[in-house]
Amino acid sequence: MTYDVIVVGARCAGGSTSLLMARAGLRVLLIDRADFPSDTVSGHMIKLAGVERLQRWGLLDAVLASGCPRIEGHIVDFGVQRLQVPSDPGALTPLAPRRTVLDDLLLHAAADAGTDVALQTSLTGLLSDGDRVTGVRLRDRAGRR
Repeated sequence: MTYDVIVVGARCAGGSTSLLMARAGLRVLLIDRADFPSDTVSGHMIKLAGVERLQRWGLLDAVLASGCPRIEGHIVDFGVQRLQVPSDPGALTPLAPRRTVLDDLLLHAAADAGTDVALQTSLTGLLSDGDRVTGVRLRDRAGRR
């Protein structure tokens, strides 16, 4: 199989990258050694710019429907004084989705956009022609190379 891009790692960065590349018309393979949905240790918060991207990609409603908490307001601590800053009612706010939700949602959106997904698959090496990478070596869940 020939791909324009192979993305290693299907969590939020790899999933969103694969989604955008597939929507741009590239042939994309997304691999991850884990199976999904799966959790990962994360103090994850999506700031407003990321929330706006989820909205633009058509994924924000699904994230919110998962029960994801909205971060409404924040506190700025100056050491001698603390200032509580509320969010505007009805405005987009930062979000703190579970990684099991966000990563899986982005992975499926990438697949829906045309990305080929290979889970429980590890990158074991690169094939090259001089300085140019021409392919990859993979090992699948059954141990086949």
